[in-house]
Amino acid sequence: MTGMKPGHAYGVHVHREPCGADPEAAGGHYQHRPSGDPHHVGPHNEVWLSFTADRQGAGARVARFTVPFGWVAASG
Repeated sequence: MTGMKPGHAYGVHVHREPCGADPEAAGGHYQHRPSGDPHHVGPHNEVWLSFTADRQGAGARVARFTVPFGWVAASG
């Protein structure tokens, strides 16, 4: 990712469907145990990534993360 505010912290989360031209098509947040209960929203049940943009306003090309529920993701 590029074009971000240098040194600014950002949070990212994963949606159930792929991103596209229509943001609504991505669906809701991916949840390991799907629930409408607000107590299930958070890094204990969803995939939340955080990063800080570098001096040029770019994020890392590769990120590693661990979730407590053994989820695996692939990007393309």
